[in-house]
Amino acid sequence: PYAPSLAVSVQSLSIVEDNAVSIVHWVFRPTHPEAAQALDPQVTVVEFERASQCSFVTNANGVILRVNPAFTRVTGYSAEEAVGHNPRFLQSGLQDKAFYEDFWRELQVAGAWQGLMFNRRKNGEIYAEWANVTSSTDAFSGSLVYKAVFHDVSQIATAGMKRVQTNDPPNVYRTVPPPEDAA
Repeated sequence: PYAPSLAVSVQSLSIVEDNAVSIVHWVFRPTHPEAAQALDPQVTVVEFERASQCSFVTNANGVILRVNPAFTRVTGYSAEEAVGHNPRFLQSGLQDKAFYEDFWRELQVAGAWQGLMFNRRKNGEIYAEWANVTSSTDAFSGSLVYKAVFHDVSQIATAGMKRVQTNDPPNVYRTVPPPEDAA
């Protein structure tokens, strides 16, 4: 039978232990952008594990299915501690119920949410993160999943807050325009 062809680039990653290849991961990517868009955007295992950004995937009920090593490095929680739990265990308490209602509404309506969140590490320290959460359909099961990718922006946020506290804040920090009579 005839099957359409698809030009792909191939990458492999071999893990060598005791002078023998123990695991080989193959990543196939379409070389034509339109073909790539037609495929499910699932993150490959290698990309997920090697990503410098913190990532986790949940099922439709918000139960964590997997986390990557960057997640563990930033939050302090191992995969064993996170998998099977809802990400709310990371909440710092600095964002109210209305914040999370808006978050879920946006995620359900638009299929994506992006913004600043304040979460808590395992050691109790609160940190700022810039998060991007998307919904998609799992390529294998056909189930709805949520993918979260976030960056720890604590150092940037801390430096910005120190500047605001010690100087007259520039317009970049304002969330509403200044009153017209402000000079």
